[in-house]
Amino acid sequence: MLRSVPAAHASLAQASNTTGERCLKTLETSPSSWIYAAIAVTLAMVFAIDLLTPMRVAIWVFYLLPVVLCVGANRSSVPIFTAGAATALMIAGYLLAR
Repeated sequence: MLRSVPAAHASLAQASNTTGERCLKTLETSPSSWIYAAIAVTLAMVFAIDLLTPMRVAIWVFYLLPVVLCVGANRSSVPIFTAGAATALMIAGYLLAR
């Protein structure tokens, strides 16, 4: 049996609406790998600069950049782990510069 055109249109609109909602929900909950890569690269760059500069230069301020990048991450634990990694790298930079 054939459906009428308005009924078929309503059914198609409902199917596309649920698909769109599902895609939007996936985009909201899926982690953005480029954010994590940017955080890791920024930490590595700041650590390398920290090792190359003398102790009297305040490079530690730049360790805040990766923590600020955590705003774009979907997981609430990312800033905590990033701050912990930044702290560990600051201590390692201090010990290696001595």
